[in-house]
Amino acid sequence: MAEGTIYIYFKNKEDLLISIFKEKTRETIEFLKSEVQKETNPLDKLKRLLFLHLEIFQKEKDLARLYQLELRQSVRLTTEYFKVEHKEYLDLVGDIINEGIEKGIFRKNLNTSIVKRVIFGAIDEVITTWVVSSKEYDLVSLYEPLTDILLRGLVDSQG
Repeated sequence: MAEGTIYIYFKNKEDLLISIFKEKTRETIEFLKSEVQKETNPLDKLKRLLFLHLEIFQKEKDLARLYQLELRQSVRLTTEYFKVEHKEYLDLVGDIINEGIEKGIFRKNLNTSIVKRVIFGAIDEVITTWVVSSKEYDLVSLYEPLTDILLRGLVDSQG
């Protein structure tokens, strides 16, 4: 396709990137929702979500670069993303947390709004660090230490 032809459908490069981002994000969130629902226990749902999030980006490192670096330079995307796609992801995490609270698996005094943002922030930072790292390493290998920190915290229960 000739470069000029693209501009029949998109105003500029940013519009093209946003279109790709939104479509891929919708597909990914729908996939995550369907996969998470295969689990019955909220803890297992959360673990599955975290694992799949890492696995998806590891399998598509170019897409990970697009998400983690390129698209964040777009004020328009950042504003639009946080209104729709980001909220949908956070709502998925929040639903899992609330289910876990209701079933007595997670602490009753958790602030779901904070927890879902902490979870997203942690996984987002792990992926960004992986994308910009000069060393090649397995992103999915960080699943265990990440879930350990997120699910067990920092305090030594033995001490």
